[in-house]
Amino acid sequence: NPPAQFAPQFAQIVKPVAPIAKDSAVFYGFGWFVTRIEGREVLFHSGSWQGFRVHMIRHPQQQISVVMLANSDIPERAALIGAVLGAVLPSMPAPPGW
Repeated sequence: NPPAQFAPQFAQIVKPVAPIAKDSAVFYGFGWFVTRIEGREVLFHSGSWQGFRVHMIRHPQQQISVVMLANSDIPERAALIGAVLGAVLPSMPAPPGW
């Protein structure tokens, strides 16, 4: 969780604002995708640029984050992050597919 002085700004960043598609359970906040998996809040985002990829997933209630940095196009990135989360905490819900 962010330091207390940044808590109000962080709350705005992860506040669900609009669904990413009609009838979607995934929302976009001001900088993060926000959803619930098995009743747990999940925050995630990804990006890429000319052969580089980054993906981050955060489970705030469990205080666990996984960041994947790659210098290639990895087609199964959600599965890779899910495997890392499963190794750290087997009860962790799978990440949403990107």
